[in-house]
Amino acid sequence: MTSIVPLSTHLFRKGVTLTPHTELVAVEGSTVVANAFTGAQRRIDGVDTVVLSMGSRSTNAIYRALRNRGAALHAIGDCVAPRGIHQAILEGTRVARAI
Repeated sequence: MTSIVPLSTHLFRKGVTLTPHTELVAVEGSTVVANAFTGAQRRIDGVDTVVLSMGSRSTNAIYRALRNRGAALHAIGDCVAPRGIHQAILEGTRVARAI
């Protein structure tokens, strides 16, 4: 709770819109097609960034797809294994300092 309030305040002041409890169906340019688990899809236009939160399961498909393409790439957080936010932040901080 100590980090969520300042983070949320900062994000909302920057104009970020959170859409929790939504399944991403497709990204079509700057339009996102989403489903709020009702089966009815809705389109959200004018999206410039999509951040996926996959819950508490390890999801590293993007890391595996990109790791041999020549760019520096680091796996942290839930990409490695399910963990809490503090562990993920610590891993991100360590990678950032190493760079």
